[in-house]
Amino acid sequence: MSDSMIESAHLYIHVPFCIKKCRYCDFYSETDLSLIPDYVTALVREIRLHSQLTASRSKSGAATVYFGGGTPSLLGPRQLESILRALDNAFGPGSG
Repeated sequence: MSDSMIESAHLYIHVPFCIKKCRYCDFYSETDLSLIPDYVTALVREIRLHSQLTASRSKSGAATVYFGGGTPSLLGPRQLESILRALDNAFGPGSG
């Protein structure tokens, strides 16, 4: 990545959890749902770290956030809230 300013970011959050692994799916996924809390904790740390690394090059934060994966709806409301709060703090209006 160059040292030029980034106009805005488009973020993809991969939530790699599924109730069961589909035979046709080639995406990385986990069926051990007990890993979700640790995943969310690590993801929030990663968001904070990435924002620190890119803060000086971002003009307007994130334009879009897309949740995909596996099955993002397996996240609980508090887990989703902690991810969204971290994203807002890192890439929301006024973050850059």
